[in-house]
Amino acid sequence: MDLSSAVEYAVATNPRILEAAANRRAVDQELEEATGAYLPRLDIEGAIGPQMLERPNASNAANLGVWRLSREVSLFARQTVFDGFARANEVYRQEARIDGAAARVMERAEVIGLEAVETYLDVLRHRRISTSRPATSAFTANCWRACAHGSTAAPPPLASCARRKSASPAREAVHADILKAVGAADARFQNVIGREPLKLAWAGLPRGLPPSRRPPWRFARTRHPALQAGGADVNAAEAAFDRTRAPHLPRVDLEGRATIGRTSTARRGRTTTFPFACRCRGTSSTAASTGAAHARGRARHGEQDAARPTSPDGGRDRAAGLVGHFRQRPAACSTEAPEVGRDRGDCHL
Repeated sequence: MDLSSAVEYAVATNPRILEAAANRRAVDQELEEATGAYLPRLDIEGAIGPQMLERPNASNAANLGVWRLSREVSLFARQTVFDGFARANEVYRQEARIDGAAARVMERAEVIGLEAVETYLDVLRHRRISTSRPATSAFTANCWRACAHGSTAAPPPLASCARRKSASPAREAVHADILKAVGAADARFQNVIGREPLKLAWAGLPRGLPPSRRPPWRFARTRHPALQAGGADVNAAEAAFDRTRAPHLPRVDLEGRATIGRTSTARRGRTTTFPFACRCRGTSSTAASTGAAHARGRARHGEQDAARPTSPDGGRDRAAGLVGHFRQRPAACSTEAPEVGRDRGDCHL
C-alpha cells in the first residue's frame, strides 16, 4: 500500500465522510419538498353515517326528523397563485443549504485525507526508529564485554563503564516507549484508514510545492470549504429573513370542490355540488418577527466577515478555531416566525 491508495481508501470509507454525504442527500430531499409546494394540492374526503335533518321552515316537512344513511365523496383542489414569495424563498434557502452541505463534505474529506497522511508517515517513522534497536543492542553488548573482560588494546576507563551500566535501564525504557508508540501508531492507522498497516511503501517528498506560503494562503482564504459553508449559511439566513415577509403580503388561492353523495336534505336523491372560488387572505401583524429575523441575518454577516483573516499570520493562528466554529454551526436557521398580534381576514371573490 502506498500513500495515495491509503488516502483514497480512507476518504472513500470513513464514516464521518459518509455521514456528511448522507446529510447532503437529506437536504436534497428537502429541496424537492420545497419545490413540490408549487404543485396543486388534491384532497379526497369520504363520509358515511346516519344523519337527521331538523329544519322547521323547510317547504317539504315529510323528510324532517327522519334518520337516513348519509354518504358522500368529495374532491378538494387548491392551487396557490401568490403567497408572498414564501415558496421561492424556501427554495432559495434549501439550495443554499445544499451548497453548505456539499462544502462540509469536502471539508471532512480534506480533514480525513490530512489525518491519513499524518498517520501513514507516523507509522513509517516509528517503524524506522524501531529497526535501529538491534544495532544499538549489539553496540551495547560489545561495550559490556570490553568493560568486563578487557580488550587487546587499552582497557576502557572505569568511569565510562559505570556510566554505560547506569544508562542501560534508561535505554530499555526508551525501547519500551518506542514499541508502545509503534502500537499506538498502528492502532490509529486502522482507525483512520480502516486497514492494517502491512507492506507500506516509502513516501517521498510531495511534488508541486509552492515557493512560499502566500499562494496557498490566498487560495485557502477564498476557496476553503469551511468559508464556503459559512457563506452558504449566510445565504440561507437571508432567504429565511425574506420568507418572514410573506405573512405580511396577501395570499391568493384558487379552490374548487366536487361533492357527490346522498345526504338527509329536504330533497331526497343524490346530491352533486361543484363550488369554485378565488380566495384572498390578508394578514396584519406587528414587525417584531421581521425585526428579529433581520437581526439574525446581520449577526450571520458579522460572523462571516470576522472569520476571514487579513494576513497569513492571522490565518494560521485562527485556522483551527475557524474550522471548529463552522463545524458546530447548524446547517440553516429556523424559519418559523412567532405569532405576534396577528389578525386574519378572508375575502371570497
